[in-house]
Amino acid sequence: MKNNNKKKGSTAKKLMPAAMMLAVSASMLGTSTYAWFTMNKEVRVTGMEVKTQVGDSLLIATSSAGTGKAADSLFQNGLNQAVYGLLNPVSTINGSDGSFYYTYDANADGSKSADTGVIPYTAVGASDSFTFDSTTYKAYIDYVFEIKAINTGATDQYLNLTGLNLLYDGQQLSDEHAYRVAIFSQDLATPGGDAYVASTTGSAASKIFAPTGFTYFNSTAVSATDAKAAVSPTVNDTAGWSKQIAANSTDYTKITVRLWLEGEDNTCYSEKFSEKLDEWTLDLKFNLEANANNAVKLIGSTQNATANASSKVAALSIGTESAASYQWYKCAEGGATNNDTAVSGETSDTLTATTAGKYYCVITTAKGTQFRTNSITVTGA
Repeated sequence: MKNNNKKKGSTAKKLMPAAMMLAVSASMLGTSTYAWFTMNKEVRVTGMEVKTQVGDSLLIATSSAGTGKAADSLFQNGLNQAVYGLLNPVSTINGSDGSFYYTYDANADGSKSADTGVIPYTAVGASDSFTFDSTTYKAYIDYVFEIKAINTGATDQYLNLTGLNLLYDGQQLSDEHAYRVAIFSQDLATPGGDAYVASTTGSAASKIFAPTGFTYFNSTAVSATDAKAAVSPTVNDTAGWSKQIAANSTDYTKITVRLWLEGEDNTCYSEKFSEKLDEWTLDLKFNLEANANNAVKLIGSTQNATANASSKVAALSIGTESAASYQWYKCAEGGATNNDTAVSGETSDTLTATTAGKYYCVITTAKGTQFRTNSITVTGA
């Protein structure tokens, strides 16, 4: 009996540390699920396709590095570009070359950890790739194209970015806040010439876009030192991206669309991106319009619309855009977004559900930007 008690006591002593370790592990798992991206070096996306459409009086051509203009015969009505690379979350101040930083060691507020001597912010360098643990990652992916705008009118018009929608496998997204898109543009050195004015190394983007709901730690991004700097230009500037085109003129613009995962967006979590491969699509659209204020202000297909408990979509708050159509979707079991199904006949701002489940609405504006509401649960239908 004595020996049995001893054995039981010994077993209990062994179980206590194990239980404590299990509790600690569970706690770490719970917190790491929503961890700051840069604390998980395995978060990455391998590719992204960009589809760019242009409206009337506009033509588009693929382009590459350098200053030469594409031949007129290469301009067309639409363009699909697929560029692949291993993306890892990084942070930037202005989207320019040499301004991307990988966070090696930092506190939750973005400051350097006082307990170690590790450099918190390491610059990626002048190129768009860097090596970590013998693996080459991209800090960002660039898509480069040229737009030919033909203004035959007697008044000035505006080349506007009127669509910027993020999709995964053809479906709208709800909480991928970490994506950032920077827009760089170059003009011809001389009207009618064949060379663009080269961007200087380190020049900042003209605009930076994010999905609604994005958030930086303390509204800032990293710098090369322990301190942090404000992001400039302002993310989701209310002016959008727009360029004035003179009356009775033909204008050429070279545009670089730079895409990255923002490592300091604390509204994101690693599991959302850990298995995303080549099914991402960024849909862009440019139009020639009379009003510069028609440019979009942010990346669409995000949760900046809400549906209430009575299954009605609340009013959109997206600047100059207004809802043109609605389509309700029923969520697939298990959360596989690409298996969500459109509900036949449910094309108004109010859902009449016939079966229980989770639903959301995709709203398309008059300019083609798409927005998804939060998911709502219908019971007892």
